[in-house]
Amino acid sequence: MKYLLIPLFILIITTSCDRLTNRDRVACCCTEEYDPVCVERRGIQIEYDNTCYALCDGYTTADFVTCVP
Repeated sequence: MKYLLIPLFILIITTSCDRLTNRDRVACCCTEEYDPVCVERRGIQIEYDNTCYALCDGYTTADFVTCVP
């Protein structure tokens, strides 16, 4: 039994399921992998930790721009 709990615990701490979309408030569950993507909104660049978070906020891959440090 404890061998089943260890992978479950690791899965829980490495994902974040509490992010909600701005548009329809549906729960998204993204990994914590850091692979930044950027979008531009009203002339301001917004950086997300990864593609999943940007998609959950309602952006599409067509909205992605090159991240400027």
